[in-house]
Amino acid sequence: MKRFKRRAGFTLVEIIAVLVIIGILAAIAVPSIAAYLQMGYQTNRMSIARTIFLGAQNQLTEMRITGELTETGANSYGNPANTDGNVFTALGITEADWPDAGGDYGIQKVEGVDKPITNKDVVQYISKQKGQPQTISDWRVYNLLNPVIVDKSILNEAILIEYNIRTGVVLSAFYGDSPGNTSFT
Repeated sequence: MKRFKRRAGFTLVEIIAVLVIIGILAAIAVPSIAAYLQMGYQTNRMSIARTIFLGAQNQLTEMRITGELTETGANSYGNPANTDGNVFTALGITEADWPDAGGDYGIQKVEGVDKPITNKDVVQYISKQKGQPQTISDWRVYNLLNPVIVDKSILNEAILIEYNIRTGVVLSAFYGDSPGNTSFT
């Protein structure tokens, strides 16, 4: 009787079939993994923006309590006389036209017409471009957040904080960490 030798190993067809199956599984899995990574990065950015929001709100509340944030919003973080994103300046309103402080924002004169001041009239933003602080606006954001942000690398990214200059209430905070020169303005 003849004995057949058993051959050890796989045939070429078996190896190709396994590689095709692995390729199909990888084609399905890689985009999903990339999407999960992107979601993770976005969650991190939102968490940092939330930290910036809370830190800015904490600082502006402290300034409001200590009197550093005046009723007209004139302070080291945003002066109504400059054009650093001030809504009043964009509307051609001078500081002399500002009403007295109170629960109601009052009335303002715009082109000789009395108009009520709404929340949009007292919203101002300060922003910082990516990199080390260079402009006055960059230093305003840096000085505002430096005492409350533990991870100082956050302060090297693009940041924009929108707040009410009367009450010091932060309305929104934006954070950008994309490569290149990121700017919100």
